[in-house]
Amino acid sequence: MVTLDGQPAQIVGVAPRWFWFLSKRADLWTPFPLSIFDDNVPRDRRLRYLGVVVRLKKDAAPALAEQALRDIALGNRYPWSGRALRLQSLAEATGGPSPYMGATGLALAFLLVVASSLIPAERFSVRSIAGLPFARHQRYWWLLIVKTGALLGALTLLWIELMHGPRTPVFGLVMSWVFLLACVGVAVFSIRDQRRRCPVCLHRLSLPVSIGTWANTFEPAKTELLCEQGHGTLVLPETEMSAAPQERWNALDDSWRELFSK
Repeated sequence: MVTLDGQPAQIVGVAPRWFWFLSKRADLWTPFPLSIFDDNVPRDRRLRYLGVVVRLKKDAAPALAEQALRDIALGNRYPWSGRALRLQSLAEATGGPSPYMGATGLALAFLLVVASSLIPAERFSVRSIAGLPFARHQRYWWLLIVKTGALLGALTLLWIELMHGPRTPVFGLVMSWVFLLACVGVAVFSIRDQRRRCPVCLHRLSLPVSIGTWANTFEPAKTELLCEQGHGTLVLPETEMSAAPQERWNALDDSWRELFSK
């Protein structure tokens, strides 16, 4: 028995130092009366939330505990209103997914369907680097798949961790939109990064050189990126005349590799 605020309290258990729950780590848990938030003002009906973790006896049914909470709430409700007690299991509070996860999953699936239809149509010019077929350049495509999947997987795990457990509706809505925007950002970054890689060695292209002129009678200005291993160059137009990609990959023969090796 210990004395808290002049009242005896029985110690029923001691939590180890590594014990952790939903809130921040606590070194000491103490009981306190439900009237701790009571201002003793009948007109005060502000909403207050107080979470308490309890452990039922072996022969105690959740329905009986729920009824006991109703009795306590009834005794504390009058003459002041706006109070309620409800029994909620830990599995219900932390085990189920947030309702926003389903809606966000459907929106993400819709974005994936749109992206999968745009890539074959060359709206996203990933394959426009020499029109790389999957059979001949599996390493190039597998890098894109693994890179995008790893980034989206890490982002999804972080989102699930943040959305897991009781959250406010505003928090769930904001996090869902942040997650969708982050997924779009990851996809754009992955595609742009892949377009600037050599299809042979998968290294980033470098040494940009501006070629051409802006005159109407000559070819438009372009930027040429070079593979430092001597596999080829990627020509990027400064302007695009249509929605189709205008990039062109120029492969170099083996004689150029000796020059780059020096």
